[in-house]
Amino acid sequence: MNRPTSDPVADRCRAALLAVLATGLLCLAAAYAAWGHTASRGHVAGVDRYTVRINAAAAAELELLPGIGPAMAQRILDERSRRPFADAEDLTRVRGIGPKTVSRIVPHVIFD
Repeated sequence: MNRPTSDPVADRCRAALLAVLATGLLCLAAAYAAWGHTASRGHVAGVDRYTVRINAAAAAELELLPGIGPAMAQRILDERSRRPFADAEDLTRVRGIGPKTVSRIVPHVIFD
């Protein structure tokens, strides 16, 4: 089996193209996070500019909040159906949300 010989110029071009693509993906991930979305459960460092209207948000929107997964989002919806949240302290009515969780999510929550 004949293997083609390596072309140093083509190798450098491929490496440069990969570097440009990787940089573009990083920029896209940062922009996506800045628009209020996260690429994963975590956050892009320094980008926490989204807000959620706690009394109107759907479960998927609630899951954008730090530390809130599907089960907790459902508990928030259940408690909200009983009585809307007036302030940050009201969030502690939800089983599993204590002062630490409240302090993490309050910068991202609008009460209205």
